[in-house]
Amino acid sequence: MAQGPAFTGLGTHDRARFGPLSPSRVASGLWCLGVCCLGASGLASWDTLSLVSLPAAATSWALSLALLSVLCLVVDVGFARARYFASLWLTRREYQDEQRADFGHPQVRAAREQARRAFRAAP
Repeated sequence: MAQGPAFTGLGTHDRARFGPLSPSRVASGLWCLGVCCLGASGLASWDTLSLVSLPAAATSWALSLALLSVLCLVVDVGFARARYFASLWLTRREYQDEQRADFGHPQVRAAREQARRAFRAAP
C-alpha cells in the first residue's frame, strides 16, 4: 500500500539488487480479523434490531469498518516502510564492493597516499 514498484524502481540499475516485491499480508489479515470481531459484536445486538434502529446500526457498523480500514492502513504503512528500509541495507560484502568501486582497493589507496606524502616531502 505504501511503497510499490514505482517507488523502489526509481533507478533501473538498483532494481536488480532488490528481490521481487511481494504483497503485504499484514493489512489484509488484520482487516479480516477486525471484520470478524465487528461481526461478532454486531451479533450481540441482533435481537434488539428493528426497522427503526436499522439505519443507525448500519451507520455505526460502516463507521467502525472505516476506522478499522484506517487503522489497518496505518499499520501496513509502518510495516511497508520497515520492509523497504531493511531492503536498502547492504551486506558486509556489498559495502566492501561499493567502497572499492567508489574509492579504489585499500592497498591501491595506501600506495597512492604514500606516493603523495613522498611527493610533498621532496624538496
